[in-house]
Amino acid sequence: MPIYTLTLIDTRRVQPYIFGANELQQITGASELVEQATDRFVREALPKPCYFPPDPNVRYIERDNLRAEVIFAGGGNVAILFATRDEAVACTRRYTSRLLIEAPGLEVAVGHVEVNWDQPGALDAAWHELHTEIMPRRKDGVITPQAVGGLGVTAQCAYTGGPAVAEAGDGPGSQALISSEVEAKRAQAEAGYQRLTRLLPVPGYTYPRAFDDLGGAKGRANFIAVIHADGNNMGRRLKAYTQSADNREMANKLRAFSQSVKAQGQRALQAVGALLQDRIEKDAEGPPYIDDVFDQGSASEAESDRRIWLKDGRLPLRPLVFGGDDVTFVCDGRLGLTLAAQFLQAFDDEPLADGQPAFACAGVAMVHTHFPFAQAYALAEELCQAAKTAARGAASAPRAGASLLNWRYATSGLLADWEDICQREYLEGQLIARPLLVAAQNASYETWRRWETFRQIIEQFRAKDWRARRNKLKALRAALRDGPDAVSKFTDIYGPLPIVNGLPEEAGVQQTGWYGGRCVYFDAIEADDLLTCLK
Repeated sequence: MPIYTLTLIDTRRVQPYIFGANELQQITGASELVEQATDRFVREALPKPCYFPPDPNVRYIERDNLRAEVIFAGGGNVAILFATRDEAVACTRRYTSRLLIEAPGLEVAVGHVEVNWDQPGALDAAWHELHTEIMPRRKDGVITPQAVGGLGVTAQCAYTGGPAVAEAGDGPGSQALISSEVEAKRAQAEAGYQRLTRLLPVPGYTYPRAFDDLGGAKGRANFIAVIHADGNNMGRRLKAYTQSADNREMANKLRAFSQSVKAQGQRALQAVGALLQDRIEKDAEGPPYIDDVFDQGSASEAESDRRIWLKDGRLPLRPLVFGGDDVTFVCDGRLGLTLAAQFLQAFDDEPLADGQPAFACAGVAMVHTHFPFAQAYALAEELCQAAKTAARGAASAPRAGASLLNWRYATSGLLADWEDICQREYLEGQLIARPLLVAAQNASYETWRRWETFRQIIEQFRAKDWRARRNKLKALRAALRDGPDAVSKFTDIYGPLPIVNGLPEEAGVQQTGWYGGRCVYFDAIEADDLLTCLK
């Protein structure tokens, strides 16, 4: 009667750890350290012989006399079956000791529970106990580490405020004092960059190494888009798919599901990169560039602002976190919505291990290049959560799913809670149609509140009847904010608004711009000047 030990490693407070600095080098290194904390550090701490996916030579702890078998790795978690509890504890000591030295500042919680492998349903019960009893106590009971203010005579880190241990910089006069945490992140930046180019190659091009290289033009206000995407109902799907009285079957399903989610996220990011590369045009007299699909051949100032020039062959895109369904990437601000929509569409392309399609939601925060990155990411995450809330309402039926896209142009540099922004700037949310539906299955959502409808409205506003009349668009924007009556006066003078496939056919939309208590056209007009459409 083998009694194994199920151990769960859970990384904590990952977002503040990764996105706490404005320096892309530190963000890259921090992301790499989190990846290593759930991969290489675990692998090298395990007793031998062991099995660690995705090794194709699959071995089982009960069949192959292993000392450890990894059965789940994803979402910052690693679940391991150990032959004995002593080996689980010893591995944990090796692992956490290494973290303290090589990844200072990164927090983890570890829990153990015994599993009687011959007892049906034992693994399911242990998994439930870990997630509902043991790990919550581990997380709540851990004292959040506080930086030592300094002993004796010390200097402060320029980034964290903690005691400095080294100097770093690009040369004389640019040296900065840094803490052990910042030093560790910077030391892993190149490894993180190499992992990115290995997993998500872009032949003929490179990824930028600084936010300033994402795009924009000298002398103009430059913006970046921070995109955060997260899979829908992954915890519920994992539980429904893996729950089994057969312990081996459950272990195999846990591993298969985590691997399929990881592969899905990478495929979706590959599709984003492929779309960018497909749209690159080359000019013998200048650097490569990307044109808006609706503006090609035009020459007005507003339209030329939507053209994106590649700097030294660098794509205006940089994935930051890409280990599964929780994905974060940045790009030139004008590409944020198009690339986020492409990610959601590609994420839905193939089913996961449970045979059902994958759905996710995304939040996009457009900010100035040097805006505090942690705040920009927090806004993107909040926008994503608002979209996920709407998706749950739209996909409440069995086997239903919805991928929604939400965004905010924070070009003024001022941020607030998304709910407060909707109340104050968007007439309690009635002025905007977003979040927009990008992909769906059996979802219940307004048919016109879709990405494709939004894109077609953009296309109409860039047609010849509107393209050369920027003042007309500005007047329409003001009228839309004032309500249906104001828009009716506008259309009496200038004629009806564009009508496209997907908009409600009921009379009045072209005259009032509103339908069902929501403005139909405001999202497109707000985005028009700062959006480059690729397809």
